[in-house]
Amino acid sequence: MSIVAAIVASAILCVLGALHFYWAAGGAFGNGAAVPSRDGKPLFTPSALGTVLVGVALFGAAALVYVTGAA
Repeated sequence: MSIVAAIVASAILCVLGALHFYWAAGGAFGNGAAVPSRDGKPLFTPSALGTVLVGVALFGAAALVYVTGAA
């Protein structure tokens, strides 16, 4: 049963990683929920590099979860 949990968790992390790559490429879907705002103005503007690095970290975490869950 733990392999199923590892696959599900890895899939979720991969989707989140892909979403970060989408945002880094200029996508706008979900930005309103992802970036905190006050009075309709975002409190910060994430850089493309930072967003890509988060995406890479999420894919790395997905790989780690999958490998350790399959063992």
